[in-house]
Amino acid sequence: MDEVNRARVELARLESVEQGLIRKRHLTIHCLPNELLVLIFGFVIARPRSNKPTVIGRYCRRRMACVSRRWKDIILATPTLWNDIYLGSRDDRPTLVSQLKRSQGLLLDITIMEERTDFVIRDLLPYLRPTTYRWRSLYISSFVHAAIHELSKLEFPSLVDLHIKVYHPELVSLVSQDLLPRAPTLKHLTLRRFTAANDFLIASPLKTLELVFHYKIPSSLLSRIPTASLTVLSITGSPHDWLLEPNSINFPLLEKLVLLGRSPYRFLETIVAPKLQYCHLSDAKCLWEHIGLFRKFSRVHYLDLVFYYMPPSAALLDRAPFYQPFPNTRHAKFSDVRDLRFVITSIPFSGNLVESQKPADGWASLERLTIPVNLGNCIEDFDLLLQWLETRQEFGLPKLHVKLTGCSDIWLDPTELYILCSKLRCCCILELECIRLSLGKYYAVAGKEGQLGLDPYLPLSFVDPAFVQRRFFRWKREESESESEDEDE
Repeated sequence: MDEVNRARVELARLESVEQGLIRKRHLTIHCLPNELLVLIFGFVIARPRSNKPTVIGRYCRRRMACVSRRWKDIILATPTLWNDIYLGSRDDRPTLVSQLKRSQGLLLDITIMEERTDFVIRDLLPYLRPTTYRWRSLYISSFVHAAIHELSKLEFPSLVDLHIKVYHPELVSLVSQDLLPRAPTLKHLTLRRFTAANDFLIASPLKTLELVFHYKIPSSLLSRIPTASLTVLSITGSPHDWLLEPNSINFPLLEKLVLLGRSPYRFLETIVAPKLQYCHLSDAKCLWEHIGLFRKFSRVHYLDLVFYYMPPSAALLDRAPFYQPFPNTRHAKFSDVRDLRFVITSIPFSGNLVESQKPADGWASLERLTIPVNLGNCIEDFDLLLQWLETRQEFGLPKLHVKLTGCSDIWLDPTELYILCSKLRCCCILELECIRLSLGKYYAVAGKEGQLGLDPYLPLSFVDPAFVQRRFFRWKREESESESEDEDE
């Protein structure tokens, strides 16, 4: 009996020690210094401008502040966590007042996203007007007639980034003639749903300009934008009626060019861009139509192409090899693996059926390919790529880096992906990014339903279907054992 009592006393002592250790234990997140926590909180609060957020800003701050007193004190005492202001309704007034106070004079990033923005601006403008000297960026996505009229009367001495959706030529004139001159430090401008007015003019020395046209691009556009200062230019639309002289518009500093729409060759013929390094083109098949682009963009190293699955005709392929406008391409990205057939398939050379060439072989400096893997793709779609990579190896050319990228809403069969990756690894340096696996059949085996996204940075061997099977069979076995224990009880 004494031994039992001694054991009980010892057990009580050990339990007391255990509880003491648990109370002293701190989670890793609570051991982080304040500076690192502030960085983490900033990433949590930050949100993509392209999305209409639901749980952002004050909601994230409020939830994090409820975790512990330390977190609450850090959030309340850190101005950088309060300078990103979102306005969506009149009810945001108390939050706006609080953020303006807690941001303590820091530059502000203002976002207005609401269909009835006119009422938001009218009600909140008395609080916003005294702070416009602090505005660093302004993002408006809505019908903004009254908003633009009100804002065009104010001064923005610190505004660097402006993003507005405009739906009427009158507003375009208001932005270009009244609002932009009041923002002398503006460097980045985005106008979406854009219809250019006759008096449209951007005189500000911008670095970045993005224009998304509602329909066609006016032929006078290039004479109305700051071509001398731009380093990034993105234009979406179709220049149907352009009759400009070739090489008549100079972009001396342009490094990145994005042309989304039909017939980008009209723009490419018109411009001179000696520093251009990145080019993203849609309707890329039209490049075969114009020999005048021969070696014109020899400094472009990154080429992003969209073909719309429409192959160039044999006549066009015979007239001008595709690689000629961009002979020094190092990194080529395609919108779909099926677009690759336009550049890795042998075509007649100068009408000679005996001699042939693959357009991609003209890229002597090619190092990397990026290819998205879409839901409609199958292993056979990659056969031409595999053949071309094997041919390169036979000629002693260095292995290319090939990156397969996935999409957040596309789930791939793990068995097919594993087979494809096994083949590609033999003839290239393979990389996977953001690949999600569809595990429906494994769930069915395991008595489950649904899909599972795996870490996109898992080692390639983890895509092995045997690994997936083992994983789900283990879950099934554990469930069976748990059910058996419940029945025994």
